[in-house]
Amino acid sequence: VGIVGALGVGLAALAAGLWIPVLPPAAGWLLSAGAVTAWVSRRESADRRVLMQLFARHVSRALATDLWAKRDQFLEGRRPKPLRLPVTVLFVDVKSFTSVAESLDALDVMQWVNELMEELAKQVELHGGFVDDYFGDGMKAAFGVPLPRDSEEGRNEDARAAVRCAIAMEQSLAGLNEGWSQREMPTGRLRVGIDSGFSVAGSLGSSDRLKYTVLGDIANTAARLESLDDGQHDFERKRVRILVSFRTRELLGEMFELADRGEFMLKGKAIPIRAFEVLGARECDGAATP
Repeated sequence: VGIVGALGVGLAALAAGLWIPVLPPAAGWLLSAGAVTAWVSRRESADRRVLMQLFARHVSRALATDLWAKRDQFLEGRRPKPLRLPVTVLFVDVKSFTSVAESLDALDVMQWVNELMEELAKQVELHGGFVDDYFGDGMKAAFGVPLPRDSEEGRNEDARAAVRCAIAMEQSLAGLNEGWSQREMPTGRLRVGIDSGFSVAGSLGSSDRLKYTVLGDIANTAARLESLDDGQHDFERKRVRILVSFRTRELLGEMFELADRGEFMLKGKAIPIRAFEVLGARECDGAATP
């Protein structure tokens, strides 16, 4: 509008016999506008690149697009700012992995683990979670990050999604075990631990090697539930054992079949934690029962 107005003024003045040089200022405005547009475009491209490096490989395409649209809520200086937010954390690990590794050569061990991790990560993505980290034969996933939930129902749904994900992991493992058996490879068993509550989520590392993660007691408790090894309970012999904390139990409602397994002194904890085993999903949940 400014350029058009200036040109209009110049033409009107010319018709009245006056000469007003308007082209140099107009050209300056155009160059300035172009420079600003280019700067904004470069900055947006850099922000998108950082965001995609952190999240695109570990969440669904739809969630990645939503994160970009809402980036102002959690990005600060081209990296996620630390946020205290409600989250559900899931840890999954292979039970007795040492025996699996001993029965295969090194290349086959890597292939075996990669096949497993690919299936587990697929279930995290399908259930709206974020693959936080891989560690050897295990995985850490978070539900409810990086965008804070603004409702109690949203927090409840994160916990339900994590449990549905764990149940789906059992179904995926059944398919993998069948294929491994046909190839005369060892089959696997999984242990899953889930806890819910407020944690700190943000990025760690240098600007060139950022990693988004969830830290705090919730992540620690989920890890301890996953690694719980108590020979007094028959759940140790199951193909997939899913344990949730009392905090997660309170968010699930009546959508799952749960068994109270009592209190346990988990490593590093000062007080015992009550654990519940997930036996399956009720029909009203709409998820398949293992």
